[in-house]
Amino acid sequence: MLRTHSVTLAVLVGVALSSSVALADHLSYSLRVTASPNPAVGASSRVYLRVLKQNGSVVRQFDDLHTQPMHLIAVSQDLADFQHVHPRLSPLGYLSTQLRFSRPAPYTLFAEYDPAGAAGERTSRHVLRPSGSQPAPAQLDGSVAFDGELTRRMTVGSTRVSLVGAMTNRLRAGVASSIHLQVDDTGGAPVALENYMGMPAHAIVVSQDLRDFLHLHGMPAGTHGGMTGAVHGGHHGGHGTPPPSTGAVAHLSIDVKFPRAGLHKLWVQVQRAGRAITVPFVVRVE
Repeated sequence: MLRTHSVTLAVLVGVALSSSVALADHLSYSLRVTASPNPAVGASSRVYLRVLKQNGSVVRQFDDLHTQPMHLIAVSQDLADFQHVHPRLSPLGYLSTQLRFSRPAPYTLFAEYDPAGAAGERTSRHVLRPSGSQPAPAQLDGSVAFDGELTRRMTVGSTRVSLVGAMTNRLRAGVASSIHLQVDDTGGAPVALENYMGMPAHAIVVSQDLRDFLHLHGMPAGTHGGMTGAVHGGHHGGHGTPPPSTGAVAHLSIDVKFPRAGLHKLWVQVQRAGRAITVPFVVRVE
């Protein structure tokens, strides 16, 4: 069953806002982020995250969210650097992980979590500005963008990922679409995708202006892929389906509804032979 929720930046930075709940619940959780040492371009820092209730108390327990207490997506403002990591939860209730700030630009963190109980999934954001960084708005190349009709392929090592286009399947804002995904081996070896955090594939989408964030799932063709967290809107779902059978090509489907038109960066993540592989694309939405 597909579950969705949405959050927006229009009200408060760093506070998850879900379109499916009342305004009073929008302010019930916030994210606090610190780092040591202070972030600097070209260096690594340990990032500490605390999820706070409205009364200021720390959330110490989280429900499982695709095998993790939190998914943390860190992207540089120019969208050239992408990190998908999973902070560890301490007994004191804070989560921490290591991030490297390789680009001379501000970094936006998208934190996905599900406080224990009936709270439901949340997506919060925070911006870190490493010392030595400068504003660097993304300038995505629309000439190579996937628009739903024209197939695009990218290769990392021997793994080739294709976003397969179809005539009259143009991606449009506010319209539910399915993106057909193919994974094959450039050397002709059979493709054996492994479960990666409970899913055959994950796909993260961030709009060029960093307002919109989507966490999607690639599911075996014929089933429904999930969608999560958008800042402006976003989605998760499609839990527990095993990866496709070994074969010459793996066929997956990603369900998506883009909240706004424009250029987006999409990172597809699959796992083969115990190694996570990230493949980037540019996507155009009308």
